[in-house]
Amino acid sequence: MIYNMTEYQIIIHRKNLAFIKELQPSYQNKIRDILKTLGSNPFAYPYTKIRGEEHIFRIRVGEYRILYEVHTHLRQVIILKIDTRSKVYK
Repeated sequence: MIYNMTEYQIIIHRKNLAFIKELQPSYQNKIRDILKTLGSNPFAYPYTKIRGEEHIFRIRVGEYRILYEVHTHLRQVIILKIDTRSKVYK
């Protein structure tokens, strides 16, 4: 699924959307806010670059992590995975 936000396109798979829907409402709202922020500027929210990867970053949301890839030349942010810390890196 593709969301065209203000500056960057947010590309997120249906599995990630389904995972978000299963979360508590407070986490759902927080993650949606973060996705909106990523759409306007993928480097505005506190993120950590994944070691050994050139374009992959993570954002911590409580016990959950959002892994995403940024393609600045295409103006795209691809949400790779949203899951718990123990499962997101597998």
